[in-house]
Amino acid sequence: MDCVEEITAEVDLKRASILSQEHAGKLPDKETSNAPKDKYFLVRILFFFYGLNSMLPMTFFVVANDYWMYKFRNTNYTNWDPLHRTSIQIYFSSILSTAKAVPVMIVSLLAAKYIHKLHLRPRLLYSTLVICAVFLSLTIFVVIDTDDWQVMFLIVVVALMTIQSMAGVIFRISHSRLLARFPIIYQKFDMYGSGCSSLFSIFLQILSLAIGKDPQSSALIFFVSGTTVIGIAFLLGLVSDHLQFYRYYVGDSSEDIKHPPKTFKQLLQAGYCIRHIIIQLFFVLVCMTCTGPVTYLVVSEYYGNGNPWNEKYFVPVVTFLIHDLVGLVTKYFARPLMTLDSSTDCRCWYNNVLRIHDFYTLIDTPGHRADKEVDILLGYLIPGYCKFRKNAKWFTLMVILSKLTFVPLYFLCNAPTGSKRKIPILLPHDWQYITIVFTDSLCMMTLSGICMLSTSKLTEGDKQKTEDSFIVISIMLGILLAVTSPLGSLSVKLL
Repeated sequence: MDCVEEITAEVDLKRASILSQEHAGKLPDKETSNAPKDKYFLVRILFFFYGLNSMLPMTFFVVANDYWMYKFRNTNYTNWDPLHRTSIQIYFSSILSTAKAVPVMIVSLLAAKYIHKLHLRPRLLYSTLVICAVFLSLTIFVVIDTDDWQVMFLIVVVALMTIQSMAGVIFRISHSRLLARFPIIYQKFDMYGSGCSSLFSIFLQILSLAIGKDPQSSALIFFVSGTTVIGIAFLLGLVSDHLQFYRYYVGDSSEDIKHPPKTFKQLLQAGYCIRHIIIQLFFVLVCMTCTGPVTYLVVSEYYGNGNPWNEKYFVPVVTFLIHDLVGLVTKYFARPLMTLDSSTDCRCWYNNVLRIHDFYTLIDTPGHRADKEVDILLGYLIPGYCKFRKNAKWFTLMVILSKLTFVPLYFLCNAPTGSKRKIPILLPHDWQYITIVFTDSLCMMTLSGICMLSTSKLTEGDKQKTEDSFIVISIMLGILLAVTSPLGSLSVKLL
């Protein structure tokens, strides 16, 4: 269970929102009324799959916990047993995050500064092709017996996932630039795709476990389905260049190549404006890096009684599904980001509901540009009512207190390591773990919503500085992830 993907998604989509407002002023000829028809809604379908592609690789393989435990099991047993875990099973999650951290950080730093020098379309296609190739490679390994060379298989998996993560960074940055060129309705379809990516992975995993007779057959169904989705995204990307509607809005990306890279001074100024957000990111990543590997080890208190819920479904439903459902419900109650100054009172609840209704009415009106309403799709219900600029330090304190409260609780849950634990299991019951996951997810999604929505206020509405601030957040995510990644192994050793 990792919140990095949620934060990354908010960064990319919010940056696309800022860019869309910027393009609205620079491209006055790109009126919706003059655009060619989107035949068969192919471009909308493309953006839905691009939204899936932007987030699916980040969550897909993490959800396949049962498969990885089977591949790295003690070969003296036919199936894996949580009471007899191997070292690779225990440290798999932390090994993966640690190995990926530095390469992803380097690519993030270089991409944030220089990626605009490459043309947009090749970046999207080649990065998608690389991701598809990684999915296909890992799918092939499902049917290969790796019991006699588990360490070598681990090295191959880490290498492939590192390549995929680097390609994912390039795709998401390029994708946010593409998204900014299209009307708001296409950002909406993209958000549908990215929003359901985690749920798609989890429900597909549950369905695969239900259909498959053993971990290998379940994994084959799961991986083939994921590879198919990425393959469809790549094929739609190839076809897109032949669609008049797509070419009309994309235009000539050669203008982007001429822009000079951001200077260190510009990024430093933007970083100072959002210093409270950076502090929050640091605490969130430290805590999630510590608790993530622990949650992968948690099993039901009734594991071993033969009940399918306890044997198969407890981990994907509780550890992954609850977290994502909480996030989805929180995002559903969306409202626009207030751009008023900090001395102005926040709007009341029913006015926000009316604005949401008005938004969906406006986007269905032919020829209407709804750029100013884009933040309706990017908000959370609770965060929007807070005047963050005056209360930044208090929200930062809330983040710190929240994580300090929940992090120790995960270490006390039922997470067997295969040997005698150093920390006693004081919270052994399933209902206790479910309560912790639900409450922690609710607090985290609310506070991360405040964090992302308040960026424009902290930069005083300056579009250029706001865009720079999201570049800074992307860079800091890469750096902090690299710095904190070794904590995963240390947290498992503490158990």
